[in-house]
Amino acid sequence: MQSVLKKLRPDHWAWLHAKLAILVWAILFYIYTPYTVSNVLQYVITLLISIFTVVGILISVIGLSLALSNSISRSRHGTNLEISGLWLALTGPLVLCLAFFWIAFDENNGAFTVLASLAYAVFALLLVRLVIVMSFRKKVTL
Repeated sequence: MQSVLKKLRPDHWAWLHAKLAILVWAILFYIYTPYTVSNVLQYVITLLISIFTVVGILISVIGLSLALSNSISRSRHGTNLEISGLWLALTGPLVLCLAFFWIAFDENNGAFTVLASLAYAVFALLLVRLVIVMSFRKKVTL
């Protein structure tokens, strides 16, 4: 583990901190979302959004650590694993963003517009990392 940490460049550290912030956001979103007793569907959707985001972030961090390996095959598998984790993590904020925008436009509620904008920012951040990793994979395999 210590050898992997030594291989991290400053941009890798920045992305690890960004992923950690998204991880904390997803967990806190699940904990502090108010639920009504009769609305089980809201609870299940919030739970799935949080699980997809947390699991995706954890998979992408494992993939990043494997991608920094000296072995070419392990590095390739790590890059693919990071891409898979990012796709999984993207689903949570995307669903949340669409749901909040739907509620905001339906009820004309500014609070949901702010929440939708935050979910969109998280989605965009993960999408930037996904594009970077996918372009790196194309460059390496050519």
